[in-house]
Amino acid sequence: MKVTPKTDHEYATGQFLIPYFELYNAVISQTTNKPDLQIIFSIKSGARIVSTVEDSDGRNCFSSAEGVIVVEALPLKNLDPGKYSLEVKVLDRATGQTLVTGADFTIKR
Repeated sequence: MKVTPKTDHEYATGQFLIPYFELYNAVISQTTNKPDLQIIFSIKSGARIVSTVEDSDGRNCFSSAEGVIVVEALPLKNLDPGKYSLEVKVLDRATGQTLVTGADFTIKR
């Protein structure tokens, strides 16, 4: 899985962090024809979680020929300038497998 917040990893307060990543080997449900994923996006300042967005129904998951593409828009409007990290936790409910990854970014004045 690849998480790319932005190529320069710098944002201004009020912008959106838009992580895009691809998942491979997710099990596709035969009843819904979609993967059964729970995705939790956590923005952290050090070890403290300052914002969390959960996609428990896969509303931002799109199937492709090679896997599943996930795109989310995370608001940064209430965050002070400083260094942060994005942690993404994905649970494939069909297999019980969990994957955690992330990336660092900075909010500038």
